[in-house]
Amino acid sequence: MKNNLITLLLTILGINSQVSFASIQPNKPLIADFMLAMNAVYQSQMTNKDIDHYFAFMSADIVDHHVSYNVVQSGKEGRDKARAGLLKKREGSISSMLKIESITTGTATAVVVFNEDAHYYKKGKKKHFIGRTILVLEFNEQGKIAVMRRYQD
Repeated sequence: MKNNLITLLLTILGINSQVSFASIQPNKPLIADFMLAMNAVYQSQMTNKDIDHYFAFMSADIVDHHVSYNVVQSGKEGRDKARAGLLKKREGSISSMLKIESITTGTATAVVVFNEDAHYYKKGKKKHFIGRTILVLEFNEQGKIAVMRRYQD
């Protein structure tokens, strides 16, 4: 009954009534699992299985925006590039810890604020990164991440 009223109202207003929402809505346990998978791919002992698990949360045609670095990767080519980048990052990784500060979910979106504490080698020098990231996720109808935007705070 409620859906019929919404459809009727949208029709009266001249709005396409074929509005679609993710059939599997993002929820906090799903997001927490995704963040665990993300943390796993940042570790020095990370494996291809860890990468596959991380990518399992995403659609095949995901668009990944890393806003701070002005990088956008999408589709199979983007996924292949991301996999290569993660494997390369593993070589210099010492440790990484992602700690969730907050998770806010919507109908087909989620916003995750997390803190990262990473130790790694870059060009032979030991580095220590501490930062805060705002991660905006958009989900498709299958409940997979279709768009990911990362903002460093």
